Amino acid sequence: MIKFFRKLRRGSLSRKRFPKYLLYAAGEIFLVVVGILIALYLNNLNEIHNSQAKADILLEDVLNELNVNIATIENQIDFFHKKDSVFWAVKQNRVTMQTYTDPSHPEFIDMTTLFTQFQLTNDAYRLLIANRENIPVGYKPIIKKLNALDSKLKARLDDFDAELLDAVKTNIKFYSDNYSWFSDDTAIGNEDYYN
Repeated sequence: MIKFFRKLRRGSLSRKRFPKYLLYAAGEIFLVVVGILIALYLNNLNEIHNSQAKADILLEDVLNELNVNIATIENQIDFFHKKDSVFWAVKQNRVTMQTYTDPSHPEFIDMTTLFTQFQLTNDAYRLLIANRENIPVGYKPIIKKLNALDSKLKARLDDFDAELLDAVKTNIKFYSDNYSWFSDDTAIGNEDYYN
């Protein structure tokens, strides 16, 4: 094919057929331009595909992170349900000194002085947000919903943690101000502590 075009070009120049040579040159330029446009189009398709593949990976990581956070929240809810049942048992006078000293019931120790904060991870979410300009337009509604979830959930958990921490600090201060036996590290087995 290349030999054919070369012969055509040489023949046109040698026979002094300049208009045919110009037509041939224009055809070559046209073919080069079409080739470049096709290459650019394929390159753009490849970039879109790579961008979508990266977005899919990031969203998969966010989904896995959400599943871990859901499990963490469910564990915390279980913890507080148990703590609530412990408070109810104490309130109903169903707890004895043996229950407090039994190592199989650690939930009775530090009932009002223990603070457990919700610790959720959001590394994958932050990475997704950092790369949001590279996310395909079709994924923008998902990111919008994730932003809303993150802001609402974080605010609620921060409020809950703050209230719980304030209550625990208040209890610790009350005990330390009113009871000489109390300290943050009161040894298990102190009878005054159980009473």
